[in-house]
Amino acid sequence: MFKYIVRRILQMIPVLIGTTFIIFCLVFALPGDPTAGRCGERPCPPAYVAAFRAEYNLDKPLLVQYGLYLEKLLHGNLGVDYYGNTVVSELGARYPVTIKLAVIALLVEIVIGILAGVWAGVRRGAFIDYFVLVSSLIVISIPIFVIGSLAQLIFGLRLGWLPVTAGDGSSGALILPGLVLGALSVAYVARLTRSNLLENQRADYVRTAKAKGMSPSRIVTMHTLRNSLIPVITFIGYDFGALMGGAIADPTPGENNALDNSKPRSVWNDAWVCLQHNPLFWISVTLIVVFLTMAGVPAIFTSKDPTDCNLSAARHIPSAVHWFGTDIQGCDVYSRTVYGARSSILVGVLATLGTTILGAFIGLVAGFRGGWLDTLLSRIGDVFYAIPLLLGGIIILYTFPNEPGTPYLVMVLKVVGAIVILGWPSIARLMRSSVLQVLPHDYVQAARALGASSWRIIRSHILPNAVAPVIVVSTINLGAYIAIEATLSYLGIGLQEPAISWGVSISDASGLGYVRSAPFMLLFPSLFLSLAVLAFIFLGEAAQDAFDPKQH
Repeated sequence: MFKYIVRRILQMIPVLIGTTFIIFCLVFALPGDPTAGRCGERPCPPAYVAAFRAEYNLDKPLLVQYGLYLEKLLHGNLGVDYYGNTVVSELGARYPVTIKLAVIALLVEIVIGILAGVWAGVRRGAFIDYFVLVSSLIVISIPIFVIGSLAQLIFGLRLGWLPVTAGDGSSGALILPGLVLGALSVAYVARLTRSNLLENQRADYVRTAKAKGMSPSRIVTMHTLRNSLIPVITFIGYDFGALMGGAIADPTPGENNALDNSKPRSVWNDAWVCLQHNPLFWISVTLIVVFLTMAGVPAIFTSKDPTDCNLSAARHIPSAVHWFGTDIQGCDVYSRTVYGARSSILVGVLATLGTTILGAFIGLVAGFRGGWLDTLLSRIGDVFYAIPLLLGGIIILYTFPNEPGTPYLVMVLKVVGAIVILGWPSIARLMRSSVLQVLPHDYVQAARALGASSWRIIRSHILPNAVAPVIVVSTINLGAYIAIEATLSYLGIGLQEPAISWGVSISDASGLGYVRSAPFMLLFPSLFLSLAVLAFIFLGEAAQDAFDPKQH
């Protein structure tokens, strides 16, 4: 155990160096002059600029700057901000509120998530089970900023139960943001608790306890729940760190509970038969076909031009002429929602293809070759995996901003590139673990004994039997990437006007004033966005059940 701990700590060193170096390079590449505005409206004298750059080591090469930065970082010196205040003191003033908010969100996910998961697992097949499953999927499909806006509208503005802002940082003011921040984690904890509870109910010790006449409630509390909470506690511990950074820990399906490949020759046929009898599959396929048609041929759904706007008709309520009302510029919300499907789904599809191809290739090479190459690729993946997807996307897109007149395709590819750069490690890790599962099988060893080339073994034996979990996760990721595009556009750094997307429409409807006076501007694009994300999550859930041999 001691050697394992030491080895893991040593493995953190290259990950720390790699992660900080990437972030440092991105910040280094940010456009702009650090001396701009320090001398008022006039440009600073050359002597002042030279002294300023020398004081902050900006006149040195990149690698030297990074070395000095890393040295100060290890000594706890994070420098000073624009106003001369130390960054450590600024963080110290804000961290108590951050910790308080994270604790509130953590309590929400622990109490509600575990109780809901246990209740659903104990009452499998009952109404409460289906309610927890469906409601958790719905919550997962709604972007966090939409949940926040709706929570402000309902609990703050309409009902007046909670403050809509948390300006003073008191516990009461943080309840609403804590509930919103913990909402997604509640869904994950509930599903994780339920799945582990059902898995442990098939264990031998549970059958023994039943044979001895132990009551069902005692079996749950004394046996199944204790063992089921081990992965839940692991997730909660990881999630607390994610909550501290304002992110949501998203356990990739298949990593902790990898799909079994013990039936390599019949798994695809069994999966198709299972999908044909799964209503969730047909519901998701129907929704996906509708949204793909909407993205490809929007004129089928509306005859209005989304760029035809009339300021005199701004913020009109839904009517026979404008089914979803008009936005702040007098544009038809329905037509913009329909045309917005193209950009959002295009980003999701391209990002999914990019992360799947790149991640699957790296994971396949790492798992098949092993040795030093596996170690190297795994550490590189850890470096990128350590950067939160949303935070890293913000830094990348700020480093390469969109200028006025930037072509539409360039804006799309920038968002796709940011997602691919930070999203491939999860696919690579999953593909690597799946390849390692397949390698020991007899048919792989037989192919090697017969002298088959590595390429033939990969193409004919490894890939067909290791790719199923990747397909499942990529399907779910497609919905997640659509939501990430909407989030980046909502923050004003993703797709921007004149591009039309669901995120851009939701961003235009943001603000308490618009949410209060014209909630339909937020509601309808959010509804379409959530349905699209939900459709791909439904498809991924159906595929996950289909490829699970325990279901057959």
